[in-house]
Amino acid sequence: TEYVPQMISYIQELINEGFAYAVPSGVYFRVTKDEDYGILSKQNMEELSSGVRITLEDEKENPRDFSIWKTTTDGLVFDSPWGKGRPGWHTECAVMNHEIFGAEIDIHGGGADLKFPHHENEIAQTVVHDHHHLAKYWMHVARLDVNNVKMSKSIGNISLVKDLIQDYNPLAFRLLMVGHHYRQPINYSDDLMVQFSKEYDKIERALKKAFLTMSLEEIEVHLSVTEFIEQFKTYMDDDFNIPNVITVIYEIVKLINKEKDIEVLASLYQTAKEILTVLGIMPYFSVNESTLNLYREWEQARSNKDFLRADRIRSELAEQGWM
Repeated sequence: TEYVPQMISYIQELINEGFAYAVPSGVYFRVTKDEDYGILSKQNMEELSSGVRITLEDEKENPRDFSIWKTTTDGLVFDSPWGKGRPGWHTECAVMNHEIFGAEIDIHGGGADLKFPHHENEIAQTVVHDHHHLAKYWMHVARLDVNNVKMSKSIGNISLVKDLIQDYNPLAFRLLMVGHHYRQPINYSDDLMVQFSKEYDKIERALKKAFLTMSLEEIEVHLSVTEFIEQFKTYMDDDFNIPNVITVIYEIVKLINKEKDIEVLASLYQTAKEILTVLGIMPYFSVNESTLNLYREWEQARSNKDFLRADRIRSELAEQGWM
């Protein structure tokens, strides 16, 4: 609300330049004045106009014109040259961007359902008023469905993360989210969560085993494997193609599980750690000297073929999560 005076001035300037017009029901933006209208959503403007009837209530010059000020006495209203009312939400965003950032911003995000008309209308006002595009890059996030139905409070199929992580590893849920491209919808289900929990468990177990082996050998941090890091960067530069990044992780995990050379193992571990840390799904490991000594005793018992003792120690290590 602190920006309403600026919004009123912005709207008046659009009217003065001929990009908007006032009628009793409010102020409308002349879409025909923006030659590139529809550039973001690739909407066919003629198709949008066909079959749309202009009502007396709208008083629009063109059915495609959108409201930038609504004259009303209901709810929260403000005084303006066009009577009491409030700004349209497309204008609210355009003006606040203009006031706060001034110039073209780098990235504008939002739900895929906002691409048209909301983001399109933000762009239109910015182009004609500020003479530059609103954003260099647009990132539209697809919706989250639950068992093939849109997640919605009205439907009652909302799942809260705080409840979800009572049954599942939070990092497994993160893997599920980043394992789908942000522009593609996710159809969440318990089966899908179980699937990604199993996948994350494979990753965590491989890294935990490598961490323990490195701790036993007192290996210093190694350089990451350049080939995998370059693949990671390439995929991230490709519109955050994280699903492809996950395939790189699986490849690294496969190598970790069969690697015998401790130096190579340390490099693979460091590579996985760098990538997973960026994605926010790197598990945390910590092992004390007591556990390391217990593990050494287990290896010695196995070497001596003292299987009863080895099994007892193995159970103890398993209770600590190292088996």
